[in-house]
Amino acid sequence: YARGVLLRQMRQTPPGDWLFPAERNNEKPVGVSAMSRRLREAYEKAKLPRLEGGLWHPWRRKWATERKGMPVKDVAAAGGWSDIATLLKSYQQSDEATLTQVVLEAPKLTAEGGDGTKVTPLLTPPKQAERMRRSGNE
Repeated sequence: YARGVLLRQMRQTPPGDWLFPAERNNEKPVGVSAMSRRLREAYEKAKLPRLEGGLWHPWRRKWATERKGMPVKDVAAAGGWSDIATLLKSYQQSDEATLTQVVLEAPKLTAEGGDGTKVTPLLTPPKQAERMRRSGNE
């Protein structure tokens, strides 16, 4: 529902105008305090408890986490993060669906053996593998 309202508003907003203009001057963007007040009012109107972890941060974490499979530079730019490390450390979270995908859907690495059969390639360089064998750290 909210996405539809937002898309309609984006279509109706003339190019160059603010999507969320200030309450008293539509040539400026709405302030953080006004948007925070609106979010608190939305929680009350919907009779929902506020999410744990702040007023806006839980929503930013959800937004960033839902975009984990997308190019990180683009996610950072679209979400307003100038520091990718902050996006990765504080906002993108592990989630059950992605963890399951990592475990069950990872592609298998194979190479063609000398007789044409598919084999698992040696992923450790040969010299390093030999050193590991000699030191007993396989």
